[in-house]
Amino acid sequence: NELPNTYGLVGQVYAEKNQFYEAVREFEKGLALAPDDSELHYGLGQVYALRGDPDAAFAEYEKALELMPENVTEYQKLSRRIATRRDMVYYRMGLLAGEQGDHEKVVEYQQKAIDENPNFADAYYNAAVGMGHMEVNREEVITYYEEAVRLDPTHVLAMVNLGILYAQKGLREEAIEQFQNALKLEPGNPVAREALRRLRAL
Repeated sequence: NELPNTYGLVGQVYAEKNQFYEAVREFEKGLALAPDDSELHYGLGQVYALRGDPDAAFAEYEKALELMPENVTEYQKLSRRIATRRDMVYYRMGLLAGEQGDHEKVVEYQQKAIDENPNFADAYYNAAVGMGHMEVNREEVITYYEEAVRLDPTHVLAMVNLGILYAQKGLREEAIEQFQNALKLEPGNPVAREALRRLRAL
């Protein structure tokens, strides 16, 4: 299995240099040797996503999911191989749906990522962003942002959005706390600075 993976690694290097034609070619060489390698399908999906070909990316992500085991062991979850991470595939599909403006799909895929990995802060954050574009109960959106911040206390974007929602709800002190925490981590954050200035002026 080492040889197909080598093609994947070479493909990643090309992709990082924005040489997408060469990247696709390397992944395809790997898949010719190991057509059932879910990691190669996932990697190829990422290349297509970077290249701006969402349909091809979704097809490869779907293929990767088909080939992945449903239930992975804790050891596999900790291992470096991407193929054991169904949550990451769903997460990437959610990002792709977001780029296409399909907010319902964003929430659906990020929720699947959360179901696979309940400690996935970025999935909670992206689900909340998706919900914010839909007619969803604001309390539910707040809950998702709160969970993102709880799981990742350095998640500035989640803090800022949570602070905005708290302020809209009239929870002034809670909002101030979120903006202050965001500014400790990112002192130049313009949204947090302006929001904090306005709240203190009230």
